Amino acid sequence: MIWIKKCLGVVALFMGCVIIVWVIYNLFSPTPEFKRSYFGIFQLIIPIGFLIYGWKWIRYKGRGIEQTPADFKCQELIESVAHAQKTLPYFVGEVQKNVDGAFIKFSLSTAQGNLEHIWAYVHSYQNGKFNVSLANVPFDKKQSAEGRRDVS
Repeated sequence: MIWIKKCLGVVALFMGCVIIVWVIYNLFSPTPEFKRSYFGIFQLIIPIGFLIYGWKWIRYKGRGIEQTPADFKCQELIESVAHAQKTLPYFVGEVQKNVDGAFIKFSLSTAQGNLEHIWAYVHSYQNGKFNVSLANVPFDKKQSAEGRRDVS
């Protein structure tokens, strides 16, 4: 599936480049059709869109870590949880050494009773709990993103 998006990205990038080169060529050596139909810079919105999306699709690496699957029984999530549990003692050791850049993802209860999985920056680990501050803003606007909290 990824290769399809990358192929479409190459096509879109190529189309955007061809259209922009054609417009630039016709600005210096305009044909009668170009003189009659060219209205301004706004006609470059489509080829610029081709360039942006083409570049984005060429660089596409698949679903990212921020896209937690709806089915929690998928193979990638099972493997990542198993790997996280296996390496937890190392992670805790690094946190206790005050290594910067330690993050965890945990479930945060919303006011509606749903669970939101959110990233948090780890400050310390004591008595089986991580002291964290949220690294991104919760979808539930009633949930406070400010301050620190303890997470099991």
